[in-house]
Amino acid sequence: MGERITKTRRPGFRSINVRLVARDKELAENIFRKVGLTPTEAIRLFYRQTINTGGIPFGLVLPEATIAAMREAESGSAEELSLDDLKSEVGTGCDQLSKPRQEPAGT
Repeated sequence: MGERITKTRRPGFRSINVRLVARDKELAENIFRKVGLTPTEAIRLFYRQTINTGGIPFGLVLPEATIAAMREAESGSAEELSLDDLKSEVGTGCDQLSKPRQEPAGT
């Protein structure tokens, strides 16, 4: 009879699963290969740098217009728009916004 081999967890280690857009995965892994890293090593490096820096190890920046809009909304001074106002500001092609959603036939 053959022995049954089971995979055991490595003490102190945990796994993560991540869904990525296929093209992003491919492009990133090409870069990792060029610098001599496996995807696992790159992820471990990201985690270690996050710990070492006490935050995300690269700049995350909101555009100034976004920050200004958030402040305006929080202060209560933001202009209120009706759906019609919004449609006219956005332009043509928005007539679908106010139409009720059509249910598929046979439901």
